[in-house]
Amino acid sequence: MSWNVVLQLDTAQARSCEQFAIPGLRRPSRILIICDLGLEPTALHAFKELRAALAVTATSSQKCAGPVHPHCRTEGERACVHALIPIVDQAGPTVMGTIAGWMSQSPDRWLVLPALAAGVDPALLLATWPTKMSRLQLVPWGGDASRLASIALQRAVYGERPRLFVSYRRKESQEMADQLFDAMSRRGFQLFLDRFSGTAGRLFPQEIAEELAERDVVVLIETPNILQSRWTKWEVAFARRYRLGLLALQWPGAPTFPGVAHRQTVVPQANGELTQADLASAANFIEREHTLASLTRPAFYETLIDQAAKTNGGWTERLAEGTWAIRDVNGTRMAAVAPAGRPGRLGDARLLVLASVLAPNCPLILAGQHRHLPAGAQTDMAWLASTLNIELLGHVDAYARVKALV
Repeated sequence: MSWNVVLQLDTAQARSCEQFAIPGLRRPSRILIICDLGLEPTALHAFKELRAALAVTATSSQKCAGPVHPHCRTEGERACVHALIPIVDQAGPTVMGTIAGWMSQSPDRWLVLPALAAGVDPALLLATWPTKMSRLQLVPWGGDASRLASIALQRAVYGERPRLFVSYRRKESQEMADQLFDAMSRRGFQLFLDRFSGTAGRLFPQEIAEELAERDVVVLIETPNILQSRWTKWEVAFARRYRLGLLALQWPGAPTFPGVAHRQTVVPQANGELTQADLASAANFIEREHTLASLTRPAFYETLIDQAAKTNGGWTERLAEGTWAIRDVNGTRMAAVAPAGRPGRLGDARLLVLASVLAPNCPLILAGQHRHLPAGAQTDMAWLASTLNIELLGHVDAYARVKALV
């Protein structure tokens, strides 16, 4: 498969389809934007916002001649997640028919993200919909096409409730950190903020390492005296070492940390807080950048495994969702690998076992930050791995193991 994200627009005025290859994605996805008559400019704006976001990270892209819908070629890819974004103000019969058809498919693979046009009363509109359809949760986009694109990426590409770690110097930016905790929690993010999230009795460095490893993106608040914070510097170093996504909100006069993927300048008030407008802008920035920043770690692990396989003339190929086969110079399958990057989960083990059907009698390797699992989870994961004959390896050991196999 040369693509793993397909973006489509299908309206009365325009039809477009483009394929993207983006490193670090565990599953392919397709996003289709449709709309009621008269909302074509909004739909096109959302399409352009999504396309711009994907193009920044994609290693390649190409136009597709279709068909867009129905009978898109992505429907033949069993692992693909299909996300429909209907932008509606009256929900005409064509749009309603597409929604109904989407909802008749498997709910874990076919998602409907209804976006109501600005000024529409949700209660009045949903009252006209069939019961099951009326229970769909609406996209909280507020008429902002950029935010609609961010939420669509979260649900279709990321696929989980997004996780963040906030790194800051408490003496300088506690008020702003508290604001971010509240604002991003309201947007559905899971945040670790030491003031609210620490566990009494736990060793602080150990818990911080575990929480960092379990999250995909670190948001750093760069303040003028942040270099005086030993723990903040340690958290940033951890994020860089293990290839977590790193975003920053930078105060005027603050030092610039290396390795930050994207940053936005913020100007606090005298009390250390942001105005509501600036807070919304910062939250939009984090929401917009989170999904693609979260791919930094799995993309690194994918590259690592691919390079290890190629050192002796071998290569990699995709198997089931999120798993790869390692072939030696003769083309023989030598292993199945899940380059997850994060600490191991039950789902990763399940996918490796499924992949073993395509790579029978081969070693099963789960590559990730398993050493940073909490003690209890580490014991459980080790037991599961031994039961299923899965090798739990960090990035250095995984590289060496794959290189030895080919």
